[in-house]
Order: sequence, then structure tokens, then C-alpha cells
Amino acid sequence: MAKMNTVYFNGCDTMEDLTARLMALIAENGSDAEKVTAISQEYDTLFISFKKKANKGKEKWQKVKDNPEKLRNIATTLLTYKDAEKDLDFRRDCVLELRGRWFYVYAKEGKDTEITRKYRELLNREGLGFIFSKRLGQWFWYDGVEKSKYHHKGTMTADESREKHGSRIIDTEEEV
Repeated sequence: MAKMNTVYFNGCDTMEDLTARLMALIAENGSDAEKVTAISQEYDTLFISFKKKANKGKEKWQKVKDNPEKLRNIATTLLTYKDAEKDLDFRRDCVLELRGRWFYVYAKEGKDTEITRKYRELLNREGLGFIFSKRLGQWFWYDGVEKSKYHHKGTMTADESREKHGSRIIDTEEEV
């Protein structure tokens, strides 16, 4: 595959790199609608290319089925969310973590589910569809989770998941 010229996604070699960079860019530029549009257009173009590369030679069940619009919607909604009336500021209160192809949301203060409960309405909103794991004390999402009839209650800890799939914290307050 020929190397593409990019403005915002230089150095991205995998779908995970691409998605993590999108989250970081939206966290950085969420208030600049024009820039977010340019980032989104470049992301869409690269996403198709990366998806084809990731799916090459794989069985149907192994193929990446992610939808770039859903990923962008999650990033934009969460990383720009503030509600002064309820004293909610996602970037101040929560962590957005990418582990493999899954997103996790949890309180910056560790396993404090009281903080993330305040965001329940936002995380359950149609289009986001996050699910709460009581065992981990974290919200999670992957493309297709809303269509799943049941959810695997695995025994893997968050640290084991990070070790197996890799982890990227989308640092939402400091410069990324």
C-alpha cells in the first residue's frame, strides 16, 4: 500500500494508532469546528485504507467492522461534554482509554463509580451505547456492543486486558 500524505495522522501504522490519534486530536481541537471537520475528513479517508489493510486475508468473523462515524461521535461527544448546571465536565472528571478496539470510561479518581454514574445518561445515549461493568467499575464500548444479545462476563482484570491488547489513555486535560 502506498504511503498517504497526511496532515493530522502522521506516524499512524495501525487502526488502533489511527483511532487513538483521532481521540487526541478531538480532545485538543474540540472547540474548533472547522478543524474538527478537516480532521474528520482525513480520518474517514485513512480509515477505509487501514480497514482494507487490516481485513486482508481474514475470515469474515475476524474482520474489522468498525464504523468511523460512531468512533468520531464518541470522541466528539465525550471529549467536548460540559454541563455547568450539573457541574459535569468529562475532561475534568473521567478517563477515556482505548484497549485494543474497545473504549473504557472511568473516573480519574480510580474506581469511584459515583463520578461515572453522573455521566450515565450521556454514556447510555443512543449513538454511544456504553455498558457498565460492575466487576471493573468501568463503562465500555466496542463497535457492535449495542447489537449483542448478551455480554461476556470475563475474568480478565483491567491490567490483564491492558497487557494483552495494549492501552492508550486519551489524556483529556493536558496537551496530547
